[in-house]
Amino acid sequence: MLATCVALVLGTPVAAQSGPPSSAEDASRRVLKLIESLKTNQDITPERVEKFTGVKLISPVESISEWIDSSGRKHTQRSSDPAGAAASGKLIPPWLYHLQIYRYPPEKTRARLDLSFVPGSTADLDTTDMTPVCTFDYDAHAAAFRDMGFKESTIFGSHGSRRGKMFSRGEINVHVYPGGRPNAAGRACVWMINVE
Repeated sequence: MLATCVALVLGTPVAAQSGPPSSAEDASRRVLKLIESLKTNQDITPERVEKFTGVKLISPVESISEWIDSSGRKHTQRSSDPAGAAASGKLIPPWLYHLQIYRYPPEKTRARLDLSFVPGSTADLDTTDMTPVCTFDYDAHAAAFRDMGFKESTIFGSHGSRRGKMFSRGEINVHVYPGGRPNAAGRACVWMINVE
């Protein structure tokens, strides 16, 4: 079954997608086709992302970060990335997909693309059921990258904990992070993919 899923991802002809993804699986498959086409980091452009995903990215990227310091005082920071581009869309409630391109300072010549699946603003990633966004699970993503010729390694966090997998092919690196609770079949779900 898994081989069939991977063959469908890799076997479809490259064509411009129309409209936003209809599901998390659809978003992942579109990003996989994009990743399959990448030769260098310079290939990660808003135009290429739009062609393969069918999602119109907005630039510049504006973000708001909020945090509470140790004294209990709330802080808000606004930032803008004029070299970046992003888009979000609704999936099965409460889930959203988020696509974003970052440019690394100071030269902003290297790019990173993120695809993430996040619950709505009132939900928590660790407790929200990921089954609706987990039909194409962590193992299926890993198999697709291996079939595309990527070499696999483990990403370690603090104290030696495993955080995810890195897949490398040439100068393209893809980080795949599991998140939330496993799906109904007990398999790990994907909450974020970074491509750089």
